[in-house]
Amino acid sequence: MILVIEDNDGERTLLRKMLEAEGFTVCEAGDGEAGLAQFEARRPELVICDLMMPVKNGFETIPAIRARAPDTPIIAISGFLFGVDQAAMRENLGVAALVEKPFRKAHLLDVVRQVTTVGR
Repeated sequence: MILVIEDNDGERTLLRKMLEAEGFTVCEAGDGEAGLAQFEARRPELVICDLMMPVKNGFETIPAIRARAPDTPIIAISGFLFGVDQAAMRENLGVAALVEKPFRKAHLLDVVRQVTTVGR
């Protein structure tokens, strides 16, 4: 199961449909606080988390997930990665990958397959 934490309803729906079309089971949350609750309840095998969200952003949510499950792969997504040292950010956040929005479907699916064995 993949947990998608994304505040934008359209993007969250797009991610869910895209992943489900590839055979993945998906649960979703609209902010970091709801995402943590879903994580506790469902214990997904992979988390895709937006960085810029209201209530609890990805910079707060990701470390909270890390504290609960250090081995769960997390993919951070954001529209604000231009010019950012992505390797340093990946290491600082403790995420398996960063994906810049807008993302290409093929690229995101490649990243999902690279970081996890969900659905295999």
